[in-house]
Amino acid sequence: INTDTKIKWECAEGHTWEATPGSVKRGTWCLICSGSASLTIEEMHKIAAERNGKCLSTEYINSKTKLKWECAEGHTWEAISTNVKRGSWCRICSRIRS
Repeated sequence: INTDTKIKWECAEGHTWEATPGSVKRGTWCLICSGSASLTIEEMHKIAAERNGKCLSTEYINSKTKLKWECAEGHTWEAISTNVKRGSWCRICSRIRS
């Protein structure tokens, strides 16, 4: 084993992955906990459901591709997954509440 040999790691949350000791020494850690892991359309549907809404898209391409969303009030819009994951949601509802 050297700094370029991939070994299995596990974070405090129980996520497992393979990485080289060298990359871990340089600060790379769990991609899921850091938010760097690739997302799936199922995860987008789950995030929407947690906000009583829906992700109307059926395919996740990447974090720069807009997905179609619907809030609990039936408003629809398009937004990238990164913004939604960071807390952005329906602009119409947020204007009504403010």
